[in-house]
Amino acid sequence: MRYLQPAFYGEGPSDYAFLPRLLLRLCEQVLLDLGCGPFEVADPEMLNDAEGAPRRRSERVAEAAFKARDAWNLLWVHSDGAGDPDAARATSVQPAFDLLAQRLKPGSWAGVAVIPVREVEAWVLADGDALRAALGVSLDDVALGLPGASACEGLADPKPPMERAFKKALGSQYRPGRGSGLQDILRAVAERSRCETLRSLPSFRACEDEMRRALLQLYPALASRR
Repeated sequence: MRYLQPAFYGEGPSDYAFLPRLLLRLCEQVLLDLGCGPFEVADPEMLNDAEGAPRRRSERVAEAAFKARDAWNLLWVHSDGAGDPDAARATSVQPAFDLLAQRLKPGSWAGVAVIPVREVEAWVLADGDALRAALGVSLDDVALGLPGASACEGLADPKPPMERAFKKALGSQYRPGRGSGLQDILRAVAERSRCETLRSLPSFRACEDEMRRALLQLYPALASRR
């Protein structure tokens, strides 16, 4: 039996509500695709900044991950791409991995960058069926104002369409900005979003590819099963 303990570092409450569960399901799917035998994947460790953490984000990520180093061996780091995911990786994620590589034993850990082209809300919008199931409605994509999976990452700002879809589905029950209600919806969507649908998003495919490489880095024997 192999054991995998992920950890997650995100940007805000919505990211912590949506991404860890989705990434856990993606990780399990990649392990299945690799033909793994018995494998136990723990719930992700949620990493947060400690008091007095460094000001630069990459240093904060590395510091939080290093302090929790005994609690994880696979690190998921989220950063919104803001239209330039390569720059987001270069400034916010890769430097954190480089710092950790100086302090952690090689082969003891691997990192995965989770970088939507603009914002994670594009991933939330991608699977209309998952949204309908999470919201408990039968409205079609047009009625909810959903652009379709392949168009989500072309949205300049995916937050307003997400808010409008939730408002359309829930009416007065939905209170934008009321954290717990929104986070409950996001967790429900993450539980139901299908990897095969999310693969229409280039950034999700990139994340899946990096997840696969990270798992093969941690467990080289898996390569022989491919």
